Amino acid sequence: MSKLALALLLLLLAGCPPRSETSAESAAQPSDTLAAALDEPDPFARLSRLGDLLPAMGPEALPEVRGAIREIGRDVPSPELVLLVRFVAMQDPAAAMDALQKDVSPVYRPLLIGPVVEEWAKRDPEAAIASVRAGMGSDPYSAISEIALVRSLFEQQSDDLLIYIQGLGQGFERQRAVRAYLDALIDRDGPPAAIHFAEAIPDGDRQYKIAVYWILGTELTRADPQAGAAWCAKHCDGPFGSGLADAVARAWAVQDGRAALEWAATLPEGTQREGAVHEAYRNWIRADRDGAMAWVAEQGPDGVPPWFQVALPTYAEYLSMRDPVAALPWLEQIAHEPTREYALMRNARRWRRVDEAAAEAWLAESPLSDELREMARKQGPLPGAARAAAAGRDAGAPGNGGESPEAPAPEPDAE
Repeated sequence: MSKLALALLLLLLAGCPPRSETSAESAAQPSDTLAAALDEPDPFARLSRLGDLLPAMGPEALPEVRGAIREIGRDVPSPELVLLVRFVAMQDPAAAMDALQKDVSPVYRPLLIGPVVEEWAKRDPEAAIASVRAGMGSDPYSAISEIALVRSLFEQQSDDLLIYIQGLGQGFERQRAVRAYLDALIDRDGPPAAIHFAEAIPDGDRQYKIAVYWILGTELTRADPQAGAAWCAKHCDGPFGSGLADAVARAWAVQDGRAALEWAATLPEGTQREGAVHEAYRNWIRADRDGAMAWVAEQGPDGVPPWFQVALPTYAEYLSMRDPVAALPWLEQIAHEPTREYALMRNARRWRRVDEAAAEAWLAESPLSDELREMARKQGPLPGAARAAAAGRDAGAPGNGGESPEAPAPEPDAE
């Protein structure tokens, strides 16, 4: 079962009332029927009866089970529905996919697609792989399908799994598959097995090895930030370390932003440290805005360490949305001129909404060009070309000569 399906199943069970002794006795009835099991009033007993009944049923029960799915498939989603759909998938995966399309509300399909793909991969791995690949880019549930496929093939120790992953080529689909594989490998065999797998990838497949290294950095850091830092110390300066420091900083900052930022600051001066500092602070401010902003405020506009320059626009942007006037001295400390001027223009746009006269007085004496002053006065979205030209660093996808990490969500925009 996929992680999403399992989580939803547990949530549904959490709301069930305690199991009664009478219902517990009824669960052991030898001559159970599907209708009787579904009519059981106690939800725990109902699931128990289905759990005993369905594995003992064969293909001849498919019409009856499909009928039950049709009857409850558009009601509030239930763990019973998960079990029924999984049974159909165990007998006939194509019929289970048909049931999802015809008998189940689209709202509930994310809960059910994972179990179907898992069972399909057990019965016919090649067909399951072909179906999942065919849905990439068009199927709204392709992410769930792919993760379920990877975990099912992993549990079977299928030789097709790594061939499938490598065959995906560069892109988010392969990143997602690698992450699911590494998660399963770490869960089963521990981090050393995942490290051995990554380091054993042939050096000739450069883009793939780079992707595996930074994804593993993320997963190691989520489990133990010190393990992620050690992985970076070993490989960040190597031929396959591009994007790795950023990945560690991102994952660490979600848990402990200050520690992640302090770690990033210890990296050697250069683009690697800039990327890690930027990612650490950007993800810290998302996870703990008050803490991240308080840390910078304590430094004061003139006391910010030089290595923090790359993240200063992020802090100033958030402060600008709260108080455009208070943001001015921080914006003026941004060293990169195009970034500073663009940020000042955005600040002026916000300022004009709350105090147009004061903002106009500042604009008249500001260092901004005539073009940027006019942009500050205009309403509506800003031109994309101006946004790109002003950017001092594209922190979303570090240039690594290979497969770039998934781009984080954009900064909040109050324009």
